[in-house]
Amino acid sequence: MHIEVPKLDEHGGSTPPVVTTGTGEAARSSGWLTTRRKLAIGVAGASVISVVVGGVLGESANGKHDDAFRLCPEPSKPCGQAPEARALIKAAQGRALDANVAFGVAAAAAITAGVLWFTGAPDTEAMQLSVVPSVSPSETGLAVMGRF
Repeated sequence: MHIEVPKLDEHGGSTPPVVTTGTGEAARSSGWLTTRRKLAIGVAGASVISVVVGGVLGESANGKHDDAFRLCPEPSKPCGQAPEARALIKAAQGRALDANVAFGVAAAAAITAGVLWFTGAPDTEAMQLSVVPSVSPSETGLAVMGRF
């Protein structure tokens, strides 16, 4: 809190002191969504999308793996459909790798979103609100000034 010393007006009377609060409650309620925080929300959305893509790719990989074992149930015995089963297993491995990459991207995006959110908080030092009562023989008033 900052208080200024009263000043004398032209009639010799003094005006009340100016009280300034550094909390900026009025500005904080409307200015909490900074550009960096908006970007954090977008990156968090990309993280959610990456998790969904990773889940879909993982399920697809499991499905292909199951299809391969339905074609050749026992790997130790020769199977007439071995080439198709090997192709399905190779495709399953590729999709599983893609799913792991998607989950990695999701984790990195979630961490980035968190850092952006916490470093994007509004600058409370720059936000100030001043209330100045003004009293003179001819008028009485109240002035509200702010810097956001």
